[in-house]
Amino acid sequence: MNIDIQELRFSLSQMQVFSTFVPNSANYAFLGQQINYRNQFDRLRSEVAERIRKMAPGEQMRLNPGELTIPWFKRHHFWENYLGKRKLDGVSGEVAWAFRVPFRIASPAKVLAVSPLPVHVAVEGYLYLHGVAVVLRATLSQPLPLYDMVDAAFDVMNQTEFKQIRWSNGTMSPHPLTFKGLAVKTLDYLTNLVINSPDDLESRLCEPFTVATIIRGGGLDLERLRNRFQQQIQLLDDPLAAQIAILEPEIHLACEGLASWNPAWRTNVAHPAGETALDFKGQTTQPGYMLYGLKRGRVVWFPGYFMSTKPLHRLGCYHSNLTVGSLQTDSLLELVRWAEGWLANHSAFNASDKDIVKRGVILLSNLYGGANTSYRSWSLRQQIKDSGLLGLINRLRAILSIGDDNNPLLP
Repeated sequence: MNIDIQELRFSLSQMQVFSTFVPNSANYAFLGQQINYRNQFDRLRSEVAERIRKMAPGEQMRLNPGELTIPWFKRHHFWENYLGKRKLDGVSGEVAWAFRVPFRIASPAKVLAVSPLPVHVAVEGYLYLHGVAVVLRATLSQPLPLYDMVDAAFDVMNQTEFKQIRWSNGTMSPHPLTFKGLAVKTLDYLTNLVINSPDDLESRLCEPFTVATIIRGGGLDLERLRNRFQQQIQLLDDPLAAQIAILEPEIHLACEGLASWNPAWRTNVAHPAGETALDFKGQTTQPGYMLYGLKRGRVVWFPGYFMSTKPLHRLGCYHSNLTVGSLQTDSLLELVRWAEGWLANHSAFNASDKDIVKRGVILLSNLYGGANTSYRSWSLRQQIKDSGLLGLINRLRAILSIGDDNNPLLP
């Protein structure tokens, strides 16, 4: 099998969580102030709507480095569904506050020069009332055999030093940074932006979450895949089991590498596909598709899309939805962890904190239970399960008197 990959995209999202909610003395104190948050969000939403109105057909939204804005411009499938199936142009600051929506910082850092590899790196910042987050997106665009493309991705993730990095305040990074190092330094930069005296506020660096997606590739016999899939469907009567049965060892190992980011991926034994294959919409009709999941990594392998000769944006959109959805899920899980720490030292929440935590627990319950009023994804459900916080979430549901109307109880 001679599989070649023309374009691979991978994202790393990571949070830095504060020991307390953003204090009133902070530069961005509005993040923790309900009324000021709502007013700021409504103002920025109106600015975005006005800029869109003035844009020519096909024109892309352009933001200045470091510009504060909302997380979306026009359509975004994750946010539309997560926000209760709402149209984004009608989302108010009141709704955004209730759904724990972050503000976005455009390009807090810009990579001006990269390695000899043909890679483009984009940086986004997100601001929450309990921390900051970064999303790094890398796109490799060079025809390579599958395993060589995985190796190239490892070079970018672990070894490449980006030597020219400009922060949004105009200063240059004094030292080269690796991909992971850029994520950590960006979190520090965002923390300094939000807080007047970051040294006075304890923070904790969270484990990153990655998503890798094959965007363009070739070398697979789709008709053969379709025939094998149909044979397995007849034998197993289970679409996901049929997908696992036709997964080629070469593809399995590549997915393992991109989900684990283990440098010894070529020689290590991959996790059994039965433990890593996640359910996804459309699996009954799309032979050879795989959403591969380890605890902190996902790989999207959808050959019918990445081998299409038509210009498709589905894979880019799916990658974005999964990346942003994973980050938002992490932010809610970190809110639950914050609540656990609070209860360890206090008998109860104050009124405002109680509302914040209660909404976070309800939102997690909706994501985990697959509520019709939320974004439905087996990947996010598994992410919540893998966090080890189900017991705590259930305990908070009891403490906060959260019933099971529209919020399925967690098993």
